Amino acid sequence: MDLGTMLSIAGGALVGALIAIGFAVWWWGGQLKEAAQRITALDESRHSAKEESGKLRRQIDQLQQEVNDWRIQAMRAKSVSPGLEPTSTREEIEDMLLRATPPAAPEPFAATVILPRKPQPAEDETPFPATDILPRRP
Repeated sequence: MDLGTMLSIAGGALVGALIAIGFAVWWWGGQLKEAAQRITALDESRHSAKEESGKLRRQIDQLQQEVNDWRIQAMRAKSVSPGLEPTSTREEIEDMLLRATPPAAPEPFAATVILPRKPQPAEDETPFPATDILPRRP
């Protein structure tokens, strides 16, 4: 092998290596961009979820405070009038609730009427008209 062949082989290998490196940079660069976009989207969703959970916790705290206030008001009302007990029994209350129900709505359609069937033929009558049976001609 002469020097020109060796240089052309080395040059071809160098060009091939540069092309392979360029392709690898292009391929892995796209992969890294996609991964960075996914990481950014995950960070944004995590941040929004954290904000939402903070709002929900504040709302829960507010509702718990309201429930505690109502309990305190109910306890004060009981302490103000300890001698007042409900005089109605459970059955009386249920009876009052049942009587207080609104009347039933009218039927949207008129009542269905079943029409009588056609009269059945008597036992000696046949349900089909009589036919003349003619003998077969030879």
